[in-house]
Amino acid sequence: LRLVNVGVEIQQNRLKAEELVNRALALNPETPKAWALLGQLGIWYAGGKVDLNKAAVQFKRALSADPNEPVALLGLGCVYFWAGRISAATPFVDRLRQLEPLDIIALWFQGASHFYEGRYEVALDIWHNLYDMDPKLPGSTTWSTWQCWCAHALAYIQKIDEALTLINEAVATNPNVYQTRLALMLKHAVLGDKQGALQELTPDFYEYTRKDPTWSHRIASDFAFLNAKEEALDWLENAVNLGHINYPLFAEKDPFLANIRNEPRFQKLMERVKYEWEHFEE
Repeated sequence: LRLVNVGVEIQQNRLKAEELVNRALALNPETPKAWALLGQLGIWYAGGKVDLNKAAVQFKRALSADPNEPVALLGLGCVYFWAGRISAATPFVDRLRQLEPLDIIALWFQGASHFYEGRYEVALDIWHNLYDMDPKLPGSTTWSTWQCWCAHALAYIQKIDEALTLINEAVATNPNVYQTRLALMLKHAVLGDKQGALQELTPDFYEYTRKDPTWSHRIASDFAFLNAKEEALDWLENAVNLGHINYPLFAEKDPFLANIRNEPRFQKLMERVKYEWEHFEE
């Protein structure tokens, strides 16, 4: 799984990880870490559509064996984020923060629960503690991820100059990672530079982001702000096809999507998303 995470022979190592996890479960069907990793493979490394209900079952199996399994707490919370069930995620967010009060991923998790509810200022207040927790963070991929999330939250509440400052810092400290490329998509969007945004979508970056529901939504949001409606709708539909069905976020809480909400294609897509959102089983 670590090889998958750093991009080494992704498909081969993903299959190998799944094989090993299933061998562990054959030896002991109640191994919490195995169930948690199986769910992890299904939502972060699926490489296609995420089955949210299946992943939720796997994470719950892990938590039934060990209520403190951190990967399962994080994974089930993320399932609920994508499913637009933020209140259902809250107990898992709180539990992980109690267990891992000094962990930067747990802190990101807490902020993300507010981000997905449209409470961007609250998310920013939480995320601003990241540097205090780990002063060595700048320059790392995690730091670039933090800058990208914060930049989007700042842009959503119209603090454009602050968002651009963060993006420029990301470019200066870690220019070659995909998280910085995603932040640059946002920069082009708020500057009204559609051509610049399109140029960021090099074949490798395009392939990577098309397999990720969160990133696909974020790119859709950027294109919508640019009023590039067809591109925005294409990326948003891709996010939905990958399992992102957070209907409240798409229909109301993401301010950048305002430019496409009156489009017939968006409204038709939202009919589908609302149905899947309403029929998701917590």
